[in-house]
Amino acid sequence: MNQLWSNLTSNFQNFHPPAQLTNNTVYLFGDLFQILEVDERRGVIILKMFIYHFYHSEFAKWDPNMYNGTKLIMAQKGTFWDPPIVLRDSIDVIYETYNDQGVLHEGYIYSLYQFLTVKLSCSFDVSRFPFDRQYCPIVFNRLAGYNHDVDFYGDEMQLKLYMDNDEWDIVHPITTSRLDQVLSEDGNNRKINHELIIHLSIERKYLFYLLFLVFPNMILYLMSGLTFLLPAESGEKVSCAVTLFLAQVVSFGTLANIFPASSRNLPVLAYFVVIVTFHMGISCLLAIFSSGGSGCWCSLADMAVEASS
Repeated sequence: MNQLWSNLTSNFQNFHPPAQLTNNTVYLFGDLFQILEVDERRGVIILKMFIYHFYHSEFAKWDPNMYNGTKLIMAQKGTFWDPPIVLRDSIDVIYETYNDQGVLHEGYIYSLYQFLTVKLSCSFDVSRFPFDRQYCPIVFNRLAGYNHDVDFYGDEMQLKLYMDNDEWDIVHPITTSRLDQVLSEDGNNRKINHELIIHLSIERKYLFYLLFLVFPNMILYLMSGLTFLLPAESGEKVSCAVTLFLAQVVSFGTLANIFPASSRNLPVLAYFVVIVTFHMGISCLLAIFSSGGSGCWCSLADMAVEASS
């Protein structure tokens, strides 16, 4: 056992790719555990993930029959070479577990599952809010300044341990792709940056917004048209119009806190709310003018005072 350990550690260096790294390739796999937060205002998504990777080297092979049938050796993280993998768009990464490395007698060196919480920057398009779908790619590449050419391969997420989110649904499947970018080229020497992209798409659950945002505004808008069915001499025409208008103004202020703050992709629903508020304001003025008399103005003033208090 000691002889096997000595042979393995002598063949590897911690900070350089091992000799005979097969195809200069590292196989990277990730799985999503939970969506913790999606903040459209700040352009941030927070995920809890599992990741692990492995690579193959001829120098990591041995015959189990020569070492008492030993087929697997475990070592502390960092004993053997670790691929310099980083998340390109990460703002903050918290590694909650630091697992050991394993070496199989077939020549595979792998890391066990690493449990991490990652905060990523993402560009959101909320123009179809609340029926929107967001695309937030998770991009893995090598550490900046790392000179060795290492390629990455991966597979789609299986979501075996995924916990459902109350506000967002995952759009299946979550596929992966590779992107090769030529950073510099000097004769036959080309410096290529390899990226592995996990295509994560999420879709908003809209039922809450339909019940508490869309339907109430539509009801207020439809009721505003009923004020013209009231006779002017009843004295309730102005009161009804002003009450509905004030209710819409209060609703508008509430919606301003719900809508994602974006001047580039303003939600279509926001245009609807603005138009409805403007139209109900005009309806209120028309109701006042059609009623006439100073009593109506006094009623308007009294209701404004009550609303402000």
